[in-house]
Amino acid sequence: MNHRNNEARWSEKDKRWHIYVQSNGNRHHFASSVGMNSRKGKIEAEKKADKWLETQLSDENQKVEILYDKWIESLKERTQTAYWKQYESYGKVWIKPLIGCKRMNRLNENDLDKVIADAYKKGLAHKSLCNIRSCLVSFLKYARKCRATMLMPDDIIVPQNAPRGERKCLSQKEITILLSSEKTTRRGKPCFDFYIYAYRFLLIEGLRPGELCGLQWSDIDDDVYTINRAINSLGETTTGKNKNAKRSHAIGELSAAILNEQKAMLKRLGMITPYVFPDFDGAAMRNKNLYTAWKRYCAANGIREMSLYELRHTNYSVNKDMPEAYKKLLFGHSAKFDGGAVYDHAMAGDLATAAKMNDDAFRKLANK
Repeated sequence: MNHRNNEARWSEKDKRWHIYVQSNGNRHHFASSVGMNSRKGKIEAEKKADKWLETQLSDENQKVEILYDKWIESLKERTQTAYWKQYESYGKVWIKPLIGCKRMNRLNENDLDKVIADAYKKGLAHKSLCNIRSCLVSFLKYARKCRATMLMPDDIIVPQNAPRGERKCLSQKEITILLSSEKTTRRGKPCFDFYIYAYRFLLIEGLRPGELCGLQWSDIDDDVYTINRAINSLGETTTGKNKNAKRSHAIGELSAAILNEQKAMLKRLGMITPYVFPDFDGAAMRNKNLYTAWKRYCAANGIREMSLYELRHTNYSVNKDMPEAYKKLLFGHSAKFDGGAVYDHAMAGDLATAAKMNDDAFRKLANK
């Protein structure tokens, strides 16, 4: 910490106490307008100088909303659109309306708790509240780098009784329908579903929808394929959700049959494309088109409407007896996903073992 070796002086010209201090080549000026005959003005100016020497804060007087917008601009330069747009939305809807007009030097943990409490009162789900909390923590990390605050929140509270989204899974009957029915409706008439093998591959392999959209034939090497990319809802190609998203899967018998049927269908249609599961035009699958088709398929086959991501949840439920280490190989979860297990690297034969366990689990359901 730098120590001040001078005192504030009174200026008759502008009737204020002034003090100049310097640290690491940076010179700053502080003042107080409290009158000459009061030591309070001298003490106030010197306290401001001492605080700056201790913290080196430089932008603490700017408003939260101003710094927040600067943060979003910095995110635009180094993150995917989907990422910064979500944080931009949190700021616009939940953060800036409540604390945007506060000065950074007046911001405290109670203000952050109020943001979460307000969103909770308005019915936001637990996961969304956790996302807003992560947004606040990231913003304050940026603010500390900008020397705009020293605030380091330890415990932004998310109410445990906040509503949690219900995760659906296909029933045994619905799984049987998906693996047997290829029909859907288009303009009210029954027809073959162009996306049927995509649904089935999502179910059997437990992929994230974006990973399926990005899968290319070049990613398949004999009986193994590798997740090298994902395509998000904005059509952007990314490296995946997390560092474990890039992974390899052994191709089990069920998945091999689905891939062969997909390849045969594309050949019949005369479609040449690098994508395993392309859209109608042969380009990369659009998340929106796939989901719209999936909803039509569900309605046509008496399956409860659910998201495509819930096919991944279904796979996880079907494989509930699979050892956790093998689940990590299939699902690309982080090491902390199950609350503390240490991630084990894939050993020779582990991919094939996981694929066989996955096949056996689905065959068991189909044979009941």
